[in-house]
Amino acid sequence: MPASPPPSRLLLFLGLLTLIWGGSLLLDRQAPPGAPLPGGLADPDPLVLVRLERFAGGEALELGIRGRWRVVDDLGNMLHEGHGLDAPVRIDSGGYKVGPWRVRADSFWIEPEGDDALVLDQSRYHGRLRFELKRDRLLLPESFDVLLELPLEAYVLGVVCGELPTLAEGAAEALKAQAVAARSYALWRLRGGRRSLSDSPSDQRFRSIDWVTDEARRAVNATQGLVLVWDRALLPAWYHANCGGGTANAAVVGFSREEIRPLAGVPDPICAAGPVWERAVGPEVLDRIAVRDGLGDSFERMVLRERDVSGRLISAVLVGQDATLGYRGEDLRRDFGLPSTFWSSLRAVQDGSLVVRGTGRGHGVGMCQDGALRLSREGRAFQEILGRYYPGAGLSSLADLDRTDP
Repeated sequence: MPASPPPSRLLLFLGLLTLIWGGSLLLDRQAPPGAPLPGGLADPDPLVLVRLERFAGGEALELGIRGRWRVVDDLGNMLHEGHGLDAPVRIDSGGYKVGPWRVRADSFWIEPEGDDALVLDQSRYHGRLRFELKRDRLLLPESFDVLLELPLEAYVLGVVCGELPTLAEGAAEALKAQAVAARSYALWRLRGGRRSLSDSPSDQRFRSIDWVTDEARRAVNATQGLVLVWDRALLPAWYHANCGGGTANAAVVGFSREEIRPLAGVPDPICAAGPVWERAVGPEVLDRIAVRDGLGDSFERMVLRERDVSGRLISAVLVGQDATLGYRGEDLRRDFGLPSTFWSSLRAVQDGSLVVRGTGRGHGVGMCQDGALRLSREGRAFQEILGRYYPGAGLSSLADLDRTDP
C-alpha cells in the first residue's frame, strides 16, 4: 500500500482543486458577451437591413441572380441552390414559389456568391435578400416583404446617390456632408432599437447600384466611419431638401422630446428666395381627415395658431361640424401632402378646397440639402457645412465614439 502524502502537500493539492473548481463555476456563471453595437469597435462596418418599399406586397417580383446562389432558412439550412436565375418570386395558397421551386418557410434568405449579383425588376443590388411572409386572419399567405442586407458603407453610398444629385457641379463637399449625416442617422436608428431601415424618404432614400457614381463613392470613402455626435452620443442627423429661409427646432416641431442644441434651428435667408409652390387641398381630403379624427362628417375651417421665429407653421386648429382639434404643423404637412410648413398664404375657394402657397421642401429639421450644395459650390469644406446646420455637434470616428461611451 503506497504511503499517504504528507498533510501539507495534501492540503495544497486540495486547495488547488478548489481554486480550479471555483474558477470554472465563475466562468460558467458569466453572461455570454452581447452582440456588438452596430458600427462599434468590434463591428466597424455592420450589416444593415433595408426594407425595399417598392417591392413590398403580394405581386410577383422579377428576380435575377448572376452566378451561384442558395436559398437558406433562418437556421441556415439550405433549401435550394443553383447557378444563375431569372424567375418571378410570388405567393399562392401554399406559400412561396421562386421560379419552379416551392419554398416551405415563411421567411428565408437568398444568398448570391458574387457582389452586385442581385437584379430586382431590372435594378441591381449588392448584398443578400430576405423574404418575410404576411398571413391574413385565416393564416393564408397575403403578401410578402423584401429586405436587403448589405454593409453599412454600401448602404450609405446608396443613400448619397438617392438624396443628392451626385453629378452636380461643385457638389463634392456636400456629398461628403450627406454621407456623414446619412451614416449618423442610420446608426442612431439602429442603435435605438430599429431592426431595419426603409429605402424611402420616411427614413432615407436609398438607390440601387445603378445610380452609383465615382463622385458619390469618393465622398463615402473620404468620410468612412465618421459620424456626428452630441453629448457623447450619436446625433439624430435629420436633413431635408430646402429649409425655405431657416431650419426648424426639432423639439418645437415634435421630432424630439427635449431640446437638442445642434438641432435648435438656424437662419438661412438665402433659401427664402427659393422656388415658391402652390397646392390645392381638396374637400375630399379635408372631409376624410374630419371623419378620421372625429371632427364630424365634414371640414369647416382652419385657424393658424403658432409659427416659429422663421415663419414656419408650428400648430393650427381644424374645425369640423362636431368638434375642434389642434394639430402640429408637420402633421398637417403630411396629411395635406404639402412640400413644407413654410406657408405664406392660405385661402378657401368655392369648391371647398384650401389653397396653400409657400416655399421650402421637407420637414426643415437639420441640414438643408440645397444650402449644403450652395456652400459646397462656394468652396466650403464638408466639416464647415455640417457645422453650419448642426452647430455645436462634434465629428467623430465610430471607434473614438465607442471608446468614450460611459
